Amino acid sequence: HAGEAENRFAASIYDADGNDVTEHYGITYLYGTLKVHKVHLTLQTSSAVKTYDATPLVNHSWEPVSGELVPGETLQAEFTGSITNCGTAENTASFRVMNAAGEDVTQSYEIETVTGKLTVTTRGFTVISASATKTYDGLPLENREIQIQNGSVAEGHTLEASFTGTQTAAGNSENQFTVRITDENGNDVTDNYLPTLIYGTLTVTKRTITVSSPSANKIYDGTALTNNETTILMGSVAEGETAVIAVTGTQTGAGTSKNEFTIAIYAADGRDVTENYAVTSDFGSLTVLPRSLTLLSSSATKVYDGTPLVNETVTLVEGTVADGQNADIRTTGTITDVGSAENTYVICITDTAGNDVTANYSIEFACGTLTVT
Repeated sequence: HAGEAENRFAASIYDADGNDVTEHYGITYLYGTLKVHKVHLTLQTSSAVKTYDATPLVNHSWEPVSGELVPGETLQAEFTGSITNCGTAENTASFRVMNAAGEDVTQSYEIETVTGKLTVTTRGFTVISASATKTYDGLPLENREIQIQNGSVAEGHTLEASFTGTQTAAGNSENQFTVRITDENGNDVTDNYLPTLIYGTLTVTKRTITVSSPSANKIYDGTALTNNETTILMGSVAEGETAVIAVTGTQTGAGTSKNEFTIAIYAADGRDVTENYAVTSDFGSLTVLPRSLTLLSSSATKVYDGTPLVNETVTLVEGTVADGQNADIRTTGTITDVGSAENTYVICITDTAGNDVTANYSIEFACGTLTVT
């Protein structure tokens, strides 16, 4: 075995007759040293790499780097290197040398071990959340479905998705989520995975309604024509929400205008949610017809006297002016010389504020005749 020991010996002395006379001598022994040096071996354990699969990664192979065994002796390796989770570990091992008799002679060797590396890489795959679309109804749009593509979790492992994606108002957003992966014992092993998350899209389209205001007409009377009735012709507001429609259409003077309105829609908690609707407004018409009047100026006759002949009498033959309004009628017809002429006149109708509202009337002017003989 490797080591050192004295090179002991014993001496015997004989006479010429062959008799042992050693005892008659005082012998001093000086022993040399016997040294057996250890055999130097360098051994290297192998490396290995794999993708995480929840099972231990081992590699029980090795190779000599330098040195040789004594003939007839053999090496035995006992590996302790192992790694299961992602990362890198030394592929450790211990070695012993056995002789042909089965005896352990490892102490006669100086064994240097170069360890390989055991590496487990993260397990990749793709997780896709589903998309979804609906018309606005005031409730959150969610879709908790996922698909796993381009890989899988390890056997016995479970993937759980936690969703944060939601869309209530009209518009769109990502169907976001996170994942957590557990083994068969419920331990969190997510760090051993490298999932690629692809988010679907949650889309809420605007809710379509058509609102109509009615038409109305009347003869001019100096007051505003309105009609505040409205109808939702198509569609409906979402359950629990309320449409507030304010009619703003009005027509006072003769003519036509739209019976306009505004609409606001409120949730049960008072929030204005109008922007979640696509509102088509169908405006009716407000028509005020001119008020008809028929006037007749009186006739008159006289013998020529060198002075103008006039007659300021004008009679309202048909129709009336609106309540509170005043008609100012002035005759313009006149004749001085012998002959005849129409007894013309003008009219101006004003309201209580003094505004000229004559244009709101359809006036038929009938004229008498002024005659000078």
